[in-house]
Amino acid sequence: MDTESDPITKQPLSIQYAYGDNIGIITEFTSDTWSAIAHMWQSADGVVMFNAPYDLGVLSVAFPQNSYEWVTNQRGKHWKITVFGNVYQVRRISGFRNTIRPLSSVSSADGEIYRKDKKRPKSTPVIDLLKLWSILIDDSGRSISLKALISRELKKPVIEYSPETSQTTEYRLQDVVCLRDLWQVFLEKVSSIDVVAGYTPAEWGAIASQATFSKIAYQREYSEIRKMQERNTETDRKHKLRGALEQAYNGGITIAFRRGLAEPTAWFDIHGSYAGVIACENTDRYLVYDWEPVDDIDRPLVRDGEPHLCKCVTDTIMKNINSSLKVYRLNRARPMWYWSYDILALQTMFPDAGFRIERRYRLVPGLDVDESLPARWARFKEEEERLHGKTTLRNFYKFLSNTSYGIKAQRNPFPTIHTNLALAGVITSRAHLTLIEMADEAMRAGCRWIYSDTDSICVEYTDEMDIAELERRINKRIAPYSAGCEGYDMTTRILSLKRYVSRGGRNLDGTPAADKIRVHGKSQYNVNSKDILAWVEGTRVPSQKPMKLASIAGNTERTLRRVIALNPLAERYAHPFMFETSVSSNISAFEWFKRWYNHLDTKTTYIDDAPAGATFERYFRRFDSEYEALRFWRAKVDKDGADVWIPEKDYDTVDMVFFGQLDR
Repeated sequence: MDTESDPITKQPLSIQYAYGDNIGIITEFTSDTWSAIAHMWQSADGVVMFNAPYDLGVLSVAFPQNSYEWVTNQRGKHWKITVFGNVYQVRRISGFRNTIRPLSSVSSADGEIYRKDKKRPKSTPVIDLLKLWSILIDDSGRSISLKALISRELKKPVIEYSPETSQTTEYRLQDVVCLRDLWQVFLEKVSSIDVVAGYTPAEWGAIASQATFSKIAYQREYSEIRKMQERNTETDRKHKLRGALEQAYNGGITIAFRRGLAEPTAWFDIHGSYAGVIACENTDRYLVYDWEPVDDIDRPLVRDGEPHLCKCVTDTIMKNINSSLKVYRLNRARPMWYWSYDILALQTMFPDAGFRIERRYRLVPGLDVDESLPARWARFKEEEERLHGKTTLRNFYKFLSNTSYGIKAQRNPFPTIHTNLALAGVITSRAHLTLIEMADEAMRAGCRWIYSDTDSICVEYTDEMDIAELERRINKRIAPYSAGCEGYDMTTRILSLKRYVSRGGRNLDGTPAADKIRVHGKSQYNVNSKDILAWVEGTRVPSQKPMKLASIAGNTERTLRRVIALNPLAERYAHPFMFETSVSSNISAFEWFKRWYNHLDTKTTYIDDAPAGATFERYFRRFDSEYEALRFWRAKVDKDGADVWIPEKDYDTVDMVFFGQLDR
């Protein structure tokens, strides 16, 4: 199914459908046409669309029998869309990722309202081919718009959009007939993936992101996973460790120790950071676990294979504040819960750190597992790539392995049956230790640690440094994990977290190193990485003309109101997921870039009055007490300070300080 609507007023103009041999266009939105579509919809095994949230939004205002509403409850926020007697919970996650959850239907295809106190049929699954294509098919950066796929995959001439062609029968039928053909092409492409080859329409419709496949695979392997989680929850309650697990879980360490220029620099990346921990620790053993109190509290901590959860009094803090992980020191020690691997990491970073352990529990595995699923998937990926190259099957195993950690840590918008904070804490804390050991070994060799990003470090060194020998030293230190040099002799400019440019280096084999460029914080503006890179390097000057907003879509009730405010002509037919593109903003490219360039995170120290082009070192912060630390960082989200700039939280949640000025 496909829809067409007026690009200005958003009024639905037509609905195109292909149901068996029945192909048609509906332009009159009456009770009879509503019932005709409802009969097809409710008798189908599934409804395939391309960018389904948008088309569902259009359909929700095409007929008076259809509707939408914004719902907020304990399970999060979403659009509730009712179309042709079917009800869906729809939420945009990011990019092409979304959830379209069918709920109980509310009426028959003839319009008979079902009683709420009786069991009602479940709504027909809706399948978003755009989402599935983006997840499972590797198009190597090529466009996956519907028109691009028609041309590339079906080898058919494409009728491009224009106000005139969009009114023609040929144009309208193209997008639904070719969509049906592309669905068959998609099924053929994924037929080599045994685990999805037999998916039902309901299973295809349930896919929200790459992580959904990992969840399905775990549920098939461990059919009792819900009961396993219930047992773990009861075990945590018994030992009163639920709050401890939450405090001890921390995400990746991203930190900058330099603002400005650094050269020469080298980058080292951990090979499969989280996946490596899953394999080495064999974490599926902990899908069911118990806690064993440790009587010998001062027994040395072990760096591999024996994670302990510890309550300690310490002056060294690793903690999430304002949704980002902070590491800092205190003059007055305080109690904290840490995983033993994090204690070892912090002791490596701060040799003078004090840790007085008061309670200690060994995490006892409850399953006898030879190999965790993600390790098996990683092995399958390597075998498939060796035999056949980078195939669809190889990519499938890759993202199965890569997403297996995230499903254990999920709590937002709500926990799932896969959430396991004990397991997630073991994975991230052991990855922290590998990262810190890697940085520590580089510093022992004479390097200066200037940046890290979850699974990589950037170090500055002297010309006499033997980078190949340093790589060997690092690998010996972090074994059984491994890392590789991703470029050396590079010139690096670090502005802030995830805002850096590192170029001009070599690999150890003598080939040119790939540039490392991160330009986080583009927000909703229509600016690309090439523009920002040219501005950073001074090869071009940003314009004084107002910037355009890339796109504003009605993904939420708030953003829908914003779209209506930008285009009042769309108010009558406003619907979820409608959008406006190339909207003028009230800020010039120059002013935007000045703010972007001057942005500085607050994790480490900075110089308040430093000019924007200055280079200076940054250090871990020290506070007198935990109260002082919280007061400092929470002040950074207030808007009452002239030197503090906070963008809209929807677009960037990193704490920042607006300092200095760019010279005109």
